[in-house]
Amino acid sequence: MAKTSESRALVVALESESLEALYAAWLDVRLQNAQAASALAKAHELLDTRAAYLLKTVEAARSLPAEPGARKPKTKAKSTKKKSKALVEEDPLAKFHEQARDELERARKELTTRQKQQEKDAAATEARVRKALLARADQHLALHKPSVKLTAHPVGKDHVLLQLGPIGEEDAVLLLRLLSEKLPTRWGFYGDDAIEDLQRGQAQLYRDEGVTEPWPADAESFDAAAFARGDFVPFRGNLAFALAGAGFPRFRFVQRGPVGQVEARRKGEPYEHLLRREDAELLSGYLLRLKLAGKIELQLDVG
Repeated sequence: MAKTSESRALVVALESESLEALYAAWLDVRLQNAQAASALAKAHELLDTRAAYLLKTVEAARSLPAEPGARKPKTKAKSTKKKSKALVEEDPLAKFHEQARDELERARKELTTRQKQQEKDAAATEARVRKALLARADQHLALHKPSVKLTAHPVGKDHVLLQLGPIGEEDAVLLLRLLSEKLPTRWGFYGDDAIEDLQRGQAQLYRDEGVTEPWPADAESFDAAAFARGDFVPFRGNLAFALAGAGFPRFRFVQRGPVGQVEARRKGEPYEHLLRREDAELLSGYLLRLKLAGKIELQLDVG
């Protein structure tokens, strides 16, 4: 990858201690890679257009009547082996076509070589940034306890509403790392409440990062992305996790303006904001253990 202002910004971010700066540099890297890939795709398209145009030009020239007094090209050759070469030498159109074809083929090979190198450099840079983000998040977790304010509102004897206090951008990143051993693909993901489609509402995952789930996502489709293998997940406006050593119930912190909400689901069921009492107690107990282990700041209220 060429040394640009973006790559210099990445070098600075890698040397700093700021998690936010590294996320910003990563976004710049992805934008730069996307722009470079788009430019190469357009270059390939232009070569294909030129090749098709030149071919049609030669065909059109052949279809025209010969100029008055022009001699027909000699096509007789001493042997079949030398026939093609003789035609090129004696037929100006064939010679023009061959020269143009060779020039385009060389250009196409050079472009393909550039593309392979660019993809290799982009992959290496992405891997470097991802590795740095994971390491930096772990460093921050060793020094900083993300804060959770949880308020339980019993609803009858069997259900509970769990509300969340505001969660800062860095705390959201660190909570996701702590609770799921993953990181979000973007800084500020938890507070992102932008809506592109009023009829379908907010997308729960960033859809420009390879996500193909229905929108709005059903529970199975969402979990397929949320709990897939890998260190990064494209959560948007929420963060999901399962308790250590347990597949279900699964929990999801959902941003709802100034007050967040906890949702839970059991296997084969959708996410619900009205939690079974035992599931709410299980999550509260898990967060309490994290507090006693010195990993989070927890304010737990019942009201």
